[in-house]
Amino acid sequence: MRKRAVVRFTGSAVSVVVFGFVCFAVSAPVFADSHVDTSAYGVKHHDCTAEKSARQTSPSYNDAGRYYICSTGVAITGNNNLRGKTVFSFEGIGAVTFGQFVGVWNPDGTLPFVIDSATPNKAILATIAPPGFPLYGKNAPNIPYQNLRFQDTPEVVSSDGVIGAVSAEVVAGRLKAGFGSLKSDYTLGQWLSARGVLKMYCTPDNRTEVELKARHLVPNGGIYTMWAFWNDNGTLATLPFGGSGANAFATDKDGHAALDLTIPFCALDTVNGVNLVAVQLDYHSDDSVIGTVPNLPLVPGRGPGIVGHSALIFPVRAQPCEEAGDCIFKP
Repeated sequence: MRKRAVVRFTGSAVSVVVFGFVCFAVSAPVFADSHVDTSAYGVKHHDCTAEKSARQTSPSYNDAGRYYICSTGVAITGNNNLRGKTVFSFEGIGAVTFGQFVGVWNPDGTLPFVIDSATPNKAILATIAPPGFPLYGKNAPNIPYQNLRFQDTPEVVSSDGVIGAVSAEVVAGRLKAGFGSLKSDYTLGQWLSARGVLKMYCTPDNRTEVELKARHLVPNGGIYTMWAFWNDNGTLATLPFGGSGANAFATDKDGHAALDLTIPFCALDTVNGVNLVAVQLDYHSDDSVIGTVPNLPLVPGRGPGIVGHSALIFPVRAQPCEEAGDCIFKP
């Protein structure tokens, strides 16, 4: 049986359920003005801005009687978190955030700065182990590889799993581990400029066609993965959306990307109290993906905030926390 991992939340309480590994999700971005041919599903509009609401927050039926959603992505700096505040309150669960998995480079210290409402857009992004993440706890300041600019995030550089900085150095006549996608400082303003649209359509034969388009992501082969947040009878479960491997993609030289996939059931249905509440994109600054988990929080230097960074969140069954009166402030 394949090992899988689920992180579960109930209300403001957090419980971690481990099946072989520990799973934690982060997010990423998409195109609000991209054209997608959706004529086969009876959808008249090519982006979410033409819908009744620019930000659809629950599935509905289109003119062809098909269950669908067009969700506009929101750039984030943490798991359902932007500048220290929760973004959405999930239907049946409420507002949940683990803190921020994007930090700001501190050139004069060993730990990065935490992003808040006053952090300027010109701030340079860096790795961080957020104190609010339950698997770090009080040990967060001691997590290795913090306060590294994203282009300096260590990667696996040898077949025995050793990690280290990537460079253009030639070793034994070949390039060492490929250079990495990001080669210069990346700012908060660049990060928050990410845009995207996620569309899902349930077909007559009970499949889900998923269309994701994004721009202003980390360019030149930046690695992203897509993660589903499921409401499992009041508990939040996080799993790779579309399956491990199928949920991964790389950007082009301009930071644009698209991902189309098919899920063999209607992901918008509610079955036995389980339904989809959001989808999140994560950026992998170590240029690596692991499978059914986005990162390895129990392995030093391989956890969220160090190698995985929340980038965009797409509401499916969720309301902005201000409208729900359910905002949580958490650095």
